[in-house]
Amino acid sequence: MAVLGVLGQIAWPALQSAVLRRRLETLAVDFAHDLQLARSLALSGEQALRLSVKRVPGGTCYVLHLAPHDRCVCSATGAHCEADAPPIRYRWIASSSGTRLMANVPGVTLHPGEGFVTSAGTFRIEQSATGRGIWYLLSPAGRVRACAREWEPSALPPCLPPLA
Repeated sequence: MAVLGVLGQIAWPALQSAVLRRRLETLAVDFAHDLQLARSLALSGEQALRLSVKRVPGGTCYVLHLAPHDRCVCSATGAHCEADAPPIRYRWIASSSGTRLMANVPGVTLHPGEGFVTSAGTFRIEQSATGRGIWYLLSPAGRVRACAREWEPSALPPCLPPLA
């Protein structure tokens, strides 16, 4: 029994790390898919499309929608937008998950038929404790570039440190 206890103590941190890594990679893939969906919908649509990032008690969410940025709210239970514009896509990231979404902008607007955005933005999918993760850089042309920050092994190029 003592041997099992020792083996469990050795294996538990590695298991936790693997679960956290998989959680972050899944969130990063989902976010990349939603960015691509937003651009595709904007290119083919007649209305501006918005991606809003909201930090609220208990976590962060992002909402893909047609309403103005300040007209959507979200929580762990869902998202709601005013002006008869239901959310197209929504994702909740609980603070307790060990992962987080950080953004240097509260959201971006993708213009119809062009895919251009109102402002460039950096969206960081990271481990809460270490800041390691995958970043998505959205250019004013609406193109997305991904990079890895202290994330090994990764086929992505390393992220440059932020400018001071």
